[in-house]
Amino acid sequence: MKQEESEVNKISYMSTLCIVSPESNVMLWGKVTKARTDSKDPGLFRWPPHINLLYPFYEIIPSIGQQHQSSKETNKTIHEYSENKASAILSKIRKATARINPFYVSIRSFGCFGGKNRGVLWLYPSTASSSGEEPIKQLHYCLHQEFSNLSSNNRKSIPFHPHMTISHFENLSAAENAKKDLEEEWIDDGITNNPMDNEFTTFYVKEFYMLQRQGDYGQFHIVATIPLGNNTITSSMKTNDEDEKAMLHDISSDGFILHTPPKPFFLMPTVEEDWVRAERMKLKDRSK
Repeated sequence: MKQEESEVNKISYMSTLCIVSPESNVMLWGKVTKARTDSKDPGLFRWPPHINLLYPFYEIIPSIGQQHQSSKETNKTIHEYSENKASAILSKIRKATARINPFYVSIRSFGCFGGKNRGVLWLYPSTASSSGEEPIKQLHYCLHQEFSNLSSNNRKSIPFHPHMTISHFENLSAAENAKKDLEEEWIDDGITNNPMDNEFTTFYVKEFYMLQRQGDYGQFHIVATIPLGNNTITSSMKTNDEDEKAMLHDISSDGFILHTPPKPFFLMPTVEEDWVRAERMKLKDRSK
């Protein structure tokens, strides 16, 4: 493994590169969140509506090991760590993303995978272009090329199938039953396979994120924002003048933003409800 990669703390299931539906599309967030809630998604608190590109990924913020770390302490840790180690990884990511222009994602159809001991219900993120190629798969390929050692440790032989997870089930049959119910509900709400009829299920991807969480009770927050193509970072994550000044300070020469402290998604729950934690513990037990 190259030196700049090996110096980054470790490969971790607490870190990911992924696409997240923009929070400006409140209707899509609401519809997906309702589907996840109705399906008792164990990851409802931990994950935003997302499409993983490389997961697990490198931690660029060291695991602090404290459940309640103050923003000031976290901010200092990120600055110290990023100056020495994170920028090399983020520069490699930016090198890959520069080859891919922004694209549209349409979320309209459900799918399932699994077997007798596992079932996953997901939404398919369609990104088909006029050429027939899928930009999201091209983006994954470019990232895979930059992080081939990581991919070799991450089930390299399994083809990349982009998906937005709705929930986990005990088996494939249970997932397929939930799929039928949700399909009927979405059809009743007027969601069809015609993208022109479903503007709120389509969003524009001009940047994606590195997310990381701290500890078993942690929620994934935005550690870095990376643009696609020749784009610069937008102001979509800026909430006030103080945040704007901090973000401007964090923009690197390569165009990405390292968020200090990491940014939460404002549409995400602020606490993990008891039923969500119970479902997460069930999934954890089944995974054993």
